[in-house]
Amino acid sequence: MIKYLLRRLAASIVVLIGVSVLIFLIARVIPGDPARIALGPMASEEQVAQLRAALFLDRPLIAQYVEFARNLLRGDLGVSLYTNRTVTTDLRQFLPATAELVAAASLLMVVIGIPLGVLAGHFRDRWPDHAARLAALLGIVAPSFVWAIILVLVFSYWLDLTPVIGRLSDSIVRPPVTTGFVTVDSLIAGDWAAFKDASWHLVLPAVALSLSGAGQAARLTRANLGETYGRDYIDLARAYGFAGRTIAWKYALRPAMIPTLTILGLDFAAKLGNAFLVEAVFAWPGMARYGVNAILNKDLNAIVGTVLVIGFGFVVINLVIDLFVAYLDPRIRYRAAV
Repeated sequence: MIKYLLRRLAASIVVLIGVSVLIFLIARVIPGDPARIALGPMASEEQVAQLRAALFLDRPLIAQYVEFARNLLRGDLGVSLYTNRTVTTDLRQFLPATAELVAAASLLMVVIGIPLGVLAGHFRDRWPDHAARLAALLGIVAPSFVWAIILVLVFSYWLDLTPVIGRLSDSIVRPPVTTGFVTVDSLIAGDWAAFKDASWHLVLPAVALSLSGAGQAARLTRANLGETYGRDYIDLARAYGFAGRTIAWKYALRPAMIPTLTILGLDFAAKLGNAFLVEAVFAWPGMARYGVNAILNKDLNAIVGTVLVIGFGFVVINLVIDLFVAYLDPRIRYRAAV
């Protein structure tokens, strides 16, 4: 397992270097002059030239990347032309909101999707299976922002059960920032009123963001369980008289979870970037909205910083999933160690 971990860490470092190069190049080929866009059409050519020099845009591409890599190693992502603050400060403010939303959505994907898939796989081709497949299909076919609008209409406007905008109500004082997750910070501060209010604000956007992933997890779990139920050791467990529930959860689910976990991990990382429509519906002050605004304003430093964080999230999540899959299936780590 140690050899497998070291190999995966080395591969992850190479991937991160490649991601930094790719993001740097893509940001430079986007049409438009970032300095001119930042200063506006009324700025003089001298002012534009000064800003281009400050952004190192007047240097050769290789020299620009060397300067970019040097600053990146120091944790300096430059100043955002959109907010006039350092990109690091912006990400420190906006990333926790998106991370909290994505973490809650991912938890719901697991809690909803995997039991639904086990139910469908255990009662294959019977009415619970058909109902579970229909629910999974509904979650997949509708985009997250559509579910966000539907949930707002039903639970906020018609039933008046949940709040719609932001992370906390105006009447609630935000607890001291420790992790950036309002729910966790509320628990640390012992502020139960803030925790309850933050949880209610989190429910609808997390559910909207989780439904497509939960549906995908349910379908994959069902398909993998169907294949696992055909194995000889499952027939042996039935012959020994094990209960169907025990066979499903203890013996069939573990090997069936490997493809499902891989897809869930990729989905979790992808939501860091594609949550912006859900954040827009709920006025959620997250990094995804910040990244979209950076793209619209041709804010090079903010674009690079946001995509780097998302790329880093992909690499870390893939590493964690690979290690967990290797734990579930020892053949993977033994094969990698040879």
